[in-house]
Amino acid sequence: MKILLIRPPQIRWVNEEKRLAQPLGLLYVAGALKNNGYGVELIDAAAEGYDNEIEIKEGLFKYGLSDKDLEDKS
Repeated sequence: MKILLIRPPQIRWVNEEKRLAQPLGLLYVAGALKNNGYGVELIDAAAEGYDNEIEIKEGLFKYGLSDKDLEDKS
């Protein structure tokens, strides 16, 4: 069985800096699943699309892979 784990795009306010850290929770889950014989893939949409940013509401931005890009990768 194959399992796909996705870290979604991130949201920030206009006055906030973009920031990323390793998705440790997902990495722990992926490791446990692999140890139990599952095939695991991880998509870090925030990191892979870090330079893609759109304003979703005045002063509120979303950065990461678009929904279409995520759909294409899965």
